[in-house]
Amino acid sequence: MKNACVKLCFLAFLVASAPLCAETKVKVTGAVYTDIADDGFKKMHLRAAEAELFGKDIVMKGIVLQLFKKGKKSPMLINSPACLYDQDAKEIKSDSKISLTFDQGKIEGRGYDVFMGQNHVRIRNDVKATFKIKK
Repeated sequence: MKNACVKLCFLAFLVASAPLCAETKVKVTGAVYTDIADDGFKKMHLRAAEAELFGKDIVMKGIVLQLFKKGKKSPMLINSPACLYDQDAKEIKSDSKISLTFDQGKIEGRGYDVFMGQNHVRIRNDVKATFKIKK
């Protein structure tokens, strides 16, 4: 875990310095990032089997993202084989499959966009939703 944190901190440093080196290319395996609020609440936990920095864009493979919400027992779980994070637009884009699992069910599809500032996810194709019905 400590090694993964060091790798991610190194990747974050390179991302911050990317404007100085437009041709920066770095690959990190086992990347991990956790976002914790000021009050100590864990907001998200991201694991990527591989993250590669190209200038200011990050290509991630083997993504598992947990999104936590206060008052919810379990986090929303997002799985995808690959995506591109555009740091300038603060958007994640992918033509890959996506699976969102949450307390009330599951949504799957292919091709997606995540608008980070708006907390909005759009699944573009082959959307299948399954919901749990409480009796």
